Amino acid sequence: MAVLFALFASACGGTADFVGGIASRRLPSVVVVAASQSAGLVVILGVALVTRPVSAHPGQLVWAVAAGVGMVLGLVAFYSALSVGTMGLVAPVSALGVLVPVLWGVVHLGEAPSGIAIAGAVLGIAGVVLASGPELTDRLAGRPIVLAAFSGLGFGSATAFIGEAADGGIVWTVVILKATIVVLSMPVLVRRRRTLADVPRRWLAGVVL
Repeated sequence: MAVLFALFASACGGTADFVGGIASRRLPSVVVVAASQSAGLVVILGVALVTRPVSAHPGQLVWAVAAGVGMVLGLVAFYSALSVGTMGLVAPVSALGVLVPVLWGVVHLGEAPSGIAIAGAVLGIAGVVLASGPELTDRLAGRPIVLAAFSGLGFGSATAFIGEAADGGIVWTVVILKATIVVLSMPVLVRRRRTLADVPRRWLAGVVL
């Protein structure tokens, strides 16, 4: 089941990144982050009201705040990278962020990856080089690569921290994660409210959806 859940999470995350990347070419990245994550917060609050989850280890939920910080930094960097670079370059580089929770598991949790897992990590790195190699000659590639690498660190650290927070309850972890992202992104959005006023409503609705 863990593998199926992981594949489904990848499909959802990939779809969100693709749509968010398209939106970031028309809208400021902070608008995309604030609008999409606010929608996510509304959805998970609805889930919490229906399920009324109880946290067995509430102290662990502090990790969800750290995950929110990592996620908002990763999202802003990712969408900013997509606004100046190509998806074929940005997506593979940012995907290397999956190595962060692997290293977290080895160093912090004392886990020992299997030979297959190590081989998979090596193949993943090779895949990034092969996937993005043709576009590395782009004279604008430097900035997108740096932003994509930073987004990978943000996403990877958020994944590791979510794993720590999950013991406090999955629903509450997501609630705190989304709330943290919204709280961090809203002040920037308020300062740029004139930009938001110029955003076509159909584009804003698409981002929210």
